[in-house]
Amino acid sequence: MWKFNSGQKRGRGILRGVAGGTMAALAAALLLPAGFAPAQDVVDTPLETFEGHTDDVLSVAFSPDGSEVLTGSSDSTARLWDVTTGDTVRTLEEDTGWPHSVYSVAFSPDGTMAVTGRANDTARLWDVASGDLIRTFEGHDGTVESAVFSPDGSSVLTGSRDHTAKLWDTETGDLIRTFSGHEDYVRSVAFSPDGTQVLTGSDDETARLWDAETGITIRTFDGHVDDETLALDWVRSVAFSPDGSMVLTGSDDTTARLWNPETGAIIRTFEGHSHWVRSAFFSPDGSKILTASWDGTVRLWDAETAETLRIFELNAHNQYIRPYFAVFSPDGTKILTGDNWDDAKLWDSGIEPGPEIPAEAREVGDFNNDGCVDFEDFVFLLERWGDEIDGEAMGFEDFTALLENWGEGC
Repeated sequence: MWKFNSGQKRGRGILRGVAGGTMAALAAALLLPAGFAPAQDVVDTPLETFEGHTDDVLSVAFSPDGSEVLTGSSDSTARLWDVTTGDTVRTLEEDTGWPHSVYSVAFSPDGTMAVTGRANDTARLWDVASGDLIRTFEGHDGTVESAVFSPDGSSVLTGSRDHTAKLWDTETGDLIRTFSGHEDYVRSVAFSPDGTQVLTGSDDETARLWDAETGITIRTFDGHVDDETLALDWVRSVAFSPDGSMVLTGSDDTTARLWNPETGAIIRTFEGHSHWVRSAFFSPDGSKILTASWDGTVRLWDAETAETLRIFELNAHNQYIRPYFAVFSPDGTKILTGDNWDDAKLWDSGIEPGPEIPAEAREVGDFNNDGCVDFEDFVFLLERWGDEIDGEAMGFEDFTALLENWGEGC
């Protein structure tokens, strides 16, 4: 995250200092922040409930544009839903009569495909528009607990109860690589933002960072400790920060932890849950953390201070409801949860979206819409949206034009 002091002179020196001499660095760094709007600390009523599953909802995901959500359930089905209407669009996993729970669901980066991880030791690739099965990834010898796409969508990473993670070619279905080293179930997997590293969390009480190309373990994160009451510290969830500078883990020891991937040191611990933390994720801009716990709540945290900002009480009206999973919408304004009461629920996160810039303007860098791509566009961003412009919320498609032409005029 780059910060610009309001009193600092704006000119060529700023651009060079921020970018470190490279256009790519600035393109990755300049994004608008989404600020947290003060709101009540506790929320017990969702905006929408997606009803239709007949058993626990184990995994949930938003489509890249936020218009649809995907849910995986113990009822052996995955369902695609319309966010606006709450209606089922289609079912991607048909119940064949044999209980194969869908433990994991994820969209491809372009939203055209989805992957599901199943209890029958396989992952399946689906065409979202038609609901057709594209291919099946076969090779694990245990339930596939987690499945995600690489940032470019060219590969799929799966984690299994067979103690391994596997990398697959999306187009051919071929196995590319197996990551072996964990001594128990691999519960969660994730790609680094640049796709060069993968992260795994396991019941062996560790998370591991791997080189995606070689399959070699780079680092082991070992620091979750047995809770005195629950006596478990399985790592249930892993995630990278949007800029790749931090690693997040959620554990049965009731905490989530931030780690430095370069050193393996613990940066921060998020304490407040009273039961297992089943999932943990960053907000799109990396400033917030979201955790789902078996204590019946989901918590929104400040990533910098570890302060709890908001508590979503799924169990407020039914003490037996427990969340398995909670994720942010692409713009961070909504939260989607899956629970043991057969439902997925949509919640207001309390985070306000960053200001919108027309896609056409983003693509060419003409942010002030004056028909000219120059340094004034950079000044426009600073003056309109404040002194802190954060890295990934706006989704610039191409900042190169602005960097190449700043100061040159039209």
